[in-house]
Amino acid sequence: MGSNARSGVDGDVLIAATPNVVAEIDSWTLDESADVLDVTDYSSGGDSEMIPGTRTRTGSFEGNWYYGDSTGQLLLQAAFSGGTSVILRLQTQAGATTRGTAYIVGITKAAPVRDKIRATFKFQFTGAMTESYA
Repeated sequence: MGSNARSGVDGDVLIAATPNVVAEIDSWTLDESADVLDVTDYSSGGDSEMIPGTRTRTGSFEGNWYYGDSTGQLLLQAAFSGGTSVILRLQTQAGATTRGTAYIVGITKAAPVRDKIRATFKFQFTGAMTESYA
């Protein structure tokens, strides 16, 4: 029996409605979490009682730093500096797409002596996020 696993090859990170592919990116991650709110009171009989709270979706993507990518990496840098949001799309080879409005909340660049210059972009979605599968 074959596996249903899929490779990360041919994934993409895209921004804006057009959309523009962010050049030289080779991996992305998406972390989803939800708060639970404690509503325990005297009538709870000694057991904790919880209700669902808000959901948070954060992540990062990284790749080779490319200062010539004016519609990708440099646009993200400008959004970070200006505190503006971007429409972010994360895609996989299998056609799954995660899309939403996000803020770039951090950028790290590393320039090791014996390796290529790398850039990591950290993001946080705001509002609803959608997922679709091809």
